[in-house]
Amino acid sequence: MPALKGNLADRLEGRLVRKGCIGRISRVESMDSARKDSEQGPPATEGGGRERRVNPRASGWGTAWVSIFPEGSKILGYVLDLGLGGCRIEADEAIPASSDATVEVLLQLKGSTLRVAGVIRHMEEDQTRAGIEFTEVNPRKAEQIQKLIDQLIAEQG
Repeated sequence: MPALKGNLADRLEGRLVRKGCIGRISRVESMDSARKDSEQGPPATEGGGRERRVNPRASGWGTAWVSIFPEGSKILGYVLDLGLGGCRIEADEAIPASSDATVEVLLQLKGSTLRVAGVIRHMEEDQTRAGIEFTEVNPRKAEQIQKLIDQLIAEQG
């Protein structure tokens, strides 16, 4: 799999800055604190609606190979943010799937590679951005995701 290098990384970083994706980062101290947060329910959004996410996300960039099932389509995207419960990706072309499509995401961030099953929960109108909820996160995988989040936070810190 290709790694982000040189000009591509600079281009992606510029894109994230322009779109306001790099900035605020929250940190989950432990799985117990994430569980307590989820028991209290998600906070209200600025528009007054309820935020559906129960895990904070860290802004970051890396590549994401997304395999869409059952079609078997595979696209290359860029990770915009990452949390214990999912990630948001952006692709250069329309993602050939709809909300609730089953996917497998191969994340390549900070020199680490991680494969996670998921479901597309949100698709932007132009279909170039998707919010993916992770569906099969065992404790070991959660620990790996948290390490990546911690690295992103430390880098921004």
